[in-house]
Amino acid sequence: MNALHNRVFWFLLVGIYLMGSLAMTQGVFFGQKEAEEPPQYLTLESRSRPRPFQPGFEGWAGGVSKQDSKTVARGAFVDATEDSRVYPHAKADAYQLRFPELQEGDIVPLFGAVYRVASMSPGAKGESTAPGTASGDTVSFQRLPSGELRVPEGATVTKDAYVFTFGKGGGGKLHGVSFQASYEKTDGGKEKLTIDVSPHQRQEGNRIVKDRGGPQTVQVGDVVQLGGVRHRVVNVVPPDPKKKIIGWFEVAQKPAD
Repeated sequence: MNALHNRVFWFLLVGIYLMGSLAMTQGVFFGQKEAEEPPQYLTLESRSRPRPFQPGFEGWAGGVSKQDSKTVARGAFVDATEDSRVYPHAKADAYQLRFPELQEGDIVPLFGAVYRVASMSPGAKGESTAPGTASGDTVSFQRLPSGELRVPEGATVTKDAYVFTFGKGGGGKLHGVSFQASYEKTDGGKEKLTIDVSPHQRQEGNRIVKDRGGPQTVQVGDVVQLGGVRHRVVNVVPPDPKKKIIGWFEVAQKPAD
């Protein structure tokens, strides 16, 4: 009987070892979602979900138009839901990444990677005059590095962080709170990141709290408060027109203590 018990014990032990080895090889552990590599090429079409489909992301509410002989994309943003593998802490309509006006060649953060705007075109109805007015407007992105194209120095994205862009039309939304962000360097060479939070209201227990919002000036390592939740700033990528980096900042997904 003892011999039988020993064989059963070793059989189970070997089985557990093999399952654990397989999980580690695939980068998956019990209770975790499988991590997927961001797509090399990605297309956002107005009023449609990204192609190829990205789990947990809604589409782009925007439009493509011509401005001063240049083709630009406006009003672009993606919503992350609770199904997102890139932003697993997000809830439905809780996180939005917005872009300022985009042009071909711009370097942007998207889906946890660095992308280059490869092309854009109006839909079949012709040029859009306002965001979301012409379905079929498309913007295509190419993940870097790719071939001879390299990630510009300084254009980094952080794992397990929410990313937001600088500039008019940029910024984003977190915990139901919208905001815009600006970047500048002081005369002393220090970085100045200003996050201008829109007025909003939130529920705390059984009462509704009204918040006037307003600007918050922070640096990497500081904590910013959005909708009553504190997040630490973990990365700042300054705008760089020469390198066509639009500029962005990131906060840790996990709330600060």
